[in-house]
Amino acid sequence: MRKPLSIFSFNLNNKLQGRKIPAPIVESVLTLIFLALMVRGLSLLVENKQSYGKYNEFYKYSGEYEVLFCGSSHMMNAVLPMELWKDYGIHSYNIGNGAETIPVTYHVVLNALDYAAPEVLVMDVFYAYSDQILPEISKEMPHQFFDLLPLSENKLRSVREIFRDEKDRWNYIIPFSIYHSRWNELTKNDLRREDECLGGARLLLASYTLRDTLFDPPASHDIPGRPGEYIKKVKELCDERGIRLICVVNPYAMWQENRTCNVNFKKEMAELGIEFLDLREDVVDIYADSADDMHVNLCGERKVTDFYGRYLSSILPRRDSSYSSDSREIVWNERYAAYVQKKEDFLAMCEDAAPLLSDLNDPDFYFEISMRSDTVPDDTMLRMLENAKNYDNVSIMTDDDMKESLKIRIRRKDSEEYFVNRSF
Repeated sequence: MRKPLSIFSFNLNNKLQGRKIPAPIVESVLTLIFLALMVRGLSLLVENKQSYGKYNEFYKYSGEYEVLFCGSSHMMNAVLPMELWKDYGIHSYNIGNGAETIPVTYHVVLNALDYAAPEVLVMDVFYAYSDQILPEISKEMPHQFFDLLPLSENKLRSVREIFRDEKDRWNYIIPFSIYHSRWNELTKNDLRREDECLGGARLLLASYTLRDTLFDPPASHDIPGRPGEYIKKVKELCDERGIRLICVVNPYAMWQENRTCNVNFKKEMAELGIEFLDLREDVVDIYADSADDMHVNLCGERKVTDFYGRYLSSILPRRDSSYSSDSREIVWNERYAAYVQKKEDFLAMCEDAAPLLSDLNDPDFYFEISMRSDTVPDDTMLRMLENAKNYDNVSIMTDDDMKESLKIRIRRKDSEEYFVNRSF
């Protein structure tokens, strides 16, 4: 008889005399448990930490969200849930992910609703022009959501529908199968898992000079079959659960080069009986608030968030005066404090002027900008500074005694200590 697999050197026979469970079985079970724990530990070490960072707080507070924002990077990089709570008292989470097509958004929502019960779902439909389930170039992107998602019937169903290749399916069911070769990429940051404290959003500290070309205004367009089918599926999910569905297109530069994306789905959404909002005009200053030619920067994100705050406040139930002392709000205050610290850390790491100026409308900080009179900013920076004149947290002054052309100092509003003091 073959000796059972064992990594334990002690003898269990004496300890189990008179028992019904044979010692070899116990040794094998303990060995399997040890191996499982070892594989789990290695999985946590080599995993991509982005999924945990973005989604751990979603699961931790999943029962508290009144609103979920979902869709592609056009949602992930557009709405700031922590500031939506601070300014409007709305509890929300941003479950948007990069390069996410409409079919993948459906499956993200399907699984997210196993944990959350929002009153409103705001869905980005930027990719409704595309009939693909998942372009080859984007097949790694869903890891951001699916890696941390616990194994369930819905997760297995989603993986089967999104991925046709069996290897890809296993990579999403057991992420260790794809990350086990990351040994050469590991850094000290892989030794710990940390919440991003951003409510699922991304902070785009960036400035982008838009090309001098003509706008291509959105034209009415039929939604292709596959995204149309999955938008209907999202509506069915929401109808079953009594969730109000709002489909949206968030701001981006509608250049002629982007004409494939410049689609107006208002007519089609009306036919589907879905509320539709188009934020591409009037919500942001696209010349000052762009991070690139497809996304807004942090200043633009804050304007989009403010738009949703005002809109959602008009449709969500009003709360009584005791709400602010709710124990849940104490936790959200702590979360917001961590969020402000994260913003401060990002600003302190910026080495160029433009990213710092892309946060000028941040109510948590005071900005002091000094310039020589002979400094000539580029058109984008000039527009950002012009807009800053409307913000009460920004001071702009001329100082010809400076050797540098531009100096930026930033401090918290409740502090006299500047954590950014840079000259350019």
